[in-house]
Amino acid sequence: MFIRNTFANTDTRPEKTQKPRMKSEFMSSIPNSVRDESGASVVVFSLMAPVMLGFVGLGVEVGSWYLQDRHLQSVADASALAGAIDRAYSIQSGDLSPGGALSAANDQVLLNGLDPASLAQLQINTPPTSGTLAGDDNAVEVVLGRALPRTFSGLFTTGDVEISARSVARTKLDGRYCILATHPDDSGAITFSGSSMVNLDCGIASNSTAADAILSSGSTQATVTAMRAVGGIDNNGGLVSTGPTISNSNPVLDPYTDLELPPIQGCDHNNRRAGDGEILSPGVYCGGLRVNSQSAVTLLPGTYVMDDGDLTINAGAMVSGSDITFAMAGTSGRHGQVSINGTATVNLDAPNTGAYAGVLLLHDPDTEMCGKGHSSTYKFNGTAGSTLEGLIYAPTKAIEMSGNAAVANGCIQIVASTITFTGNVTTTTICDDPIYRKVGGVVATLAE
Repeated sequence: MFIRNTFANTDTRPEKTQKPRMKSEFMSSIPNSVRDESGASVVVFSLMAPVMLGFVGLGVEVGSWYLQDRHLQSVADASALAGAIDRAYSIQSGDLSPGGALSAANDQVLLNGLDPASLAQLQINTPPTSGTLAGDDNAVEVVLGRALPRTFSGLFTTGDVEISARSVARTKLDGRYCILATHPDDSGAITFSGSSMVNLDCGIASNSTAADAILSSGSTQATVTAMRAVGGIDNNGGLVSTGPTISNSNPVLDPYTDLELPPIQGCDHNNRRAGDGEILSPGVYCGGLRVNSQSAVTLLPGTYVMDDGDLTINAGAMVSGSDITFAMAGTSGRHGQVSINGTATVNLDAPNTGAYAGVLLLHDPDTEMCGKGHSSTYKFNGTAGSTLEGLIYAPTKAIEMSGNAAVANGCIQIVASTITFTGNVTTTTICDDPIYRKVGGVVATLAE
């Protein structure tokens, strides 16, 4: 008895079935409906998962459509701009056919990663056939279309997704330039040097790719309304632009490339020397024309052709004339020089009508390009009383303005290989008369 009581009193461990019984009681307290709904949620989620993934995929697909639509619009914009720029250059060179613009625009489609053959629509029109610029020769219209296959959206509908883009670009000339250097790579194609004082009420532009395509050095004081260079601008002080200054730009167009020398049939004069009091008539001056020192000479209106000879106005001479054009020719291969020497007073203006309206001097544009400092440089070195009005067109010749020239309320334009200012030139250039063609850089803008 004692032993049995001892074992009974010392066995105080909890029963092993106590915790399982509590868990079972807890689980039994949860309603059956809750356990049933938990299982149904798993089933519903399994059924809805494909639909939810489909909506996610549809969102991704719609986003892809948007990106491709934006890309298509970007390609249309780039193509229209390229076509418009080409169109402007073609028109300025006298080529009115649209082929270049169409090709340039089509090339941009390829460069931007689109195969023209894969496009559902590719239209390039110049001039545009619709919109506010319909019929505008300076504008190019590009219309692109693509058909995109469906992926997730194919669960709801059929057929390709069609996207399209339209862009219209137009060109215009920026600035108002009266000085244009055409040399492609000469250093200092436009140079202001020494103690020159130049005040040009217009802009200057250089098509040279040199780092100093426009160069100012020495104690120059020059003011222009705009500067533009394909290369760089090296301004060591003294050159001031009151308007935009642009380097690394596109070339400025030469609007006078269609100018040609007059036909030459025989000689009206041979090695002509003009003395004091003479009155000269237009014609062909074989061997050139020389005005003697201290001589007052009057030129009658017309075209004076210097064939195989120089145009020289010596020191102290006084030469005047209205409606004058000088044409520098060389039927035997020798194109003469132009020299207006110091202390000469020259007052000349170009004609207002005719084939050479606005042209004061024309050099044969088919000659070899000369750089700055060439031995055949045209030199203008008149006195402060000199006035020159009109276009000086010598796209392959170097020109040096070393005298004191002025144009009051008129127009002076110089298109030459290089132009160097070492003297004092003041102009209030107004070239709004239709006889003067605008010299400016091509700017293309998106219009529609």
